Amino acid sequence: MGQPGNIFLLRVLTPRHVATHQSRHILPAHGGPHRFPLTFFALRFAPSLDLTVFFLQVLAVPLNRPLPTAHPSFKRGRRLPSFARTILGGFQMRSVHGDEATLADALLEGHLRVISDGSFKNELETAAVQLLAKQGGCNRIIIRCQTPGLPQDQSPYRSKLIGLLAGIMAVDWLLKQWFPNLLTCPKVRIACDGLSAIEMAFEDRPLSPTDAQFDLVSSIREAILRSSVDWAPQHVYGHLDKSNLFDELSWWEKRNLEMDGMAVEYRKELETANHLIAPNPRFFTELAALYVADTKQSRLDPQFIQECVTLPALRSRWRDKGTISAAAESKIAWDTLGRAMRSLPAGLQRWSTKHCVGMCGTGKFKVLWGLETSAACPRCGDFEDHLHAPRCRAALATVEWDRRTAAFSAWLDLQLTGPSIKTAILQLLHGVRTPTTSPLRTISPSVHIPKKHTIKNHTQIRVPKQHL
Repeated sequence: MGQPGNIFLLRVLTPRHVATHQSRHILPAHGGPHRFPLTFFALRFAPSLDLTVFFLQVLAVPLNRPLPTAHPSFKRGRRLPSFARTILGGFQMRSVHGDEATLADALLEGHLRVISDGSFKNELETAAVQLLAKQGGCNRIIIRCQTPGLPQDQSPYRSKLIGLLAGIMAVDWLLKQWFPNLLTCPKVRIACDGLSAIEMAFEDRPLSPTDAQFDLVSSIREAILRSSVDWAPQHVYGHLDKSNLFDELSWWEKRNLEMDGMAVEYRKELETANHLIAPNPRFFTELAALYVADTKQSRLDPQFIQECVTLPALRSRWRDKGTISAAAESKIAWDTLGRAMRSLPAGLQRWSTKHCVGMCGTGKFKVLWGLETSAACPRCGDFEDHLHAPRCRAALATVEWDRRTAAFSAWLDLQLTGPSIKTAILQLLHGVRTPTTSPLRTISPSVHIPKKHTIKNHTQIRVPKQHL
C-alpha cells in the first residue's frame, strides 16, 4: 500500500464506498472479523468521510552499542524518535537508563516486562510507562505522555489505555530495531492497575464505535494484531502503599507505585505550565476516526452528532417563534446548559426541553391535542399555559407549591448543599412564581446567578402534576 513515510488520504463519497472501505477488522470476534458499523452515520450525517491512513517509519534511538548493520543510518546518543509527537501527541521520552542492549536481550529471551499507570485530576490526564527486566538491574526505558483528547474525553480509564498503547508500541519498535528478521514471537508481560482497560484491550470482546474511548481501544487492538510479540496481560492492584509497607509489596506492585509517582509528577508539571489540553491526532494504528469541526472524537456519540445537526435549527426556530427572546438567546451559556442536559437521562432531557417551550399537559395544549374543549385552568378559570401553572393563585395551587418547595428545600439539605447556593436556588424558584419580584436581591455575590441564566430559567418551568 505504499512505502513508510508516505501519507495516504482516502475520501469516501458514497455509502457504497463506506461499506467497502470499512471492512478492516479490529479484533477477531466470534470466529470472524469485527466490522466498523459506521455506514449508517456516514449516510445520515456526512456527505463525505475522510479516512487518513498513515504509514510512518519510526527512526532514531539512544544506544549504548552499535545497531545492527541493517540500520546504518542510526546514530548513537539520540532520543527515542518523534513517533511520540506524530502518533500520540503528548508522548515524552525521558531517557534510557542503563544498557538498551540488555533490554533487547531480555525481550528476545521473554524476560521483558512493561508496567504503566496514569494520573487523573481536573480533566487533566497523564500516563507513565517503563520497559524493564525483572532481574535486569537498573536498565529500563521510561516514557511519559499527556493523554490526548478533549477535557470531556478524559477519565482514569483513558489514562490507563494510553499507557498500554505507549508500552505496546515501544516494545514493538524495540523488537523491530534489534531483531527485524526474527521469526518467533517473544513473550512480553504487560500490566497496569486498570482492570477494565486490560480486559477491553486484550480480551476478545465485541467493540463498537459507540463504546467509551473507542479510538484508543481500537488502536490498541490493531497494534496488538500488527505486533510480533506474544502479549501476556496482567492486572496489578494499585495504591497498596496506603495500607502496606513498601517492602511488603510485590515486584509488580512496587513498579506500579513508581509509575503512579511519575505520572503524578508529570501532571503537576503540565498544570504549572498551563498545558491542560493535548492534541488528539489520529493514532498510528487507528483504522477509523470521526472528526467534528476538525476535532477528532474519542468515540461515535449519536447524541452529540444529533445536537450538531438539530440544535442550530432548533435555536433558529425558537427565535422565529418568539419562544426565547433575542436578548435571552444571545446571552444564554448554551455549552453550560448542554453539559447539564447531557447529565440527565434521555427521557428527562426530552421532558425538560418540552416544558422549556411550553409543550406539556396544560389547557393550551390539551385543546390543540383535541383532549379538551377549553383551555381554562380547572382551579381558577384563567387561561392555562406552562407559565400559568406555577403562578396560579388558587388556594389549592398555593398549598401545592408550598409543599413542593418545602420538600425540595429538605432534599437540598440532604445533599449538603451550601447555604448560599440553597438560598440562590430557592429565590430563583420564588422569582418563577412571582416574576415581579427579583430573585437576586439577597444572594451573596459569591453565588450570584448571572442574568443570562435567570432569563433562561424563567422559561424553564416544571408543571405540577395537578396541571397535567
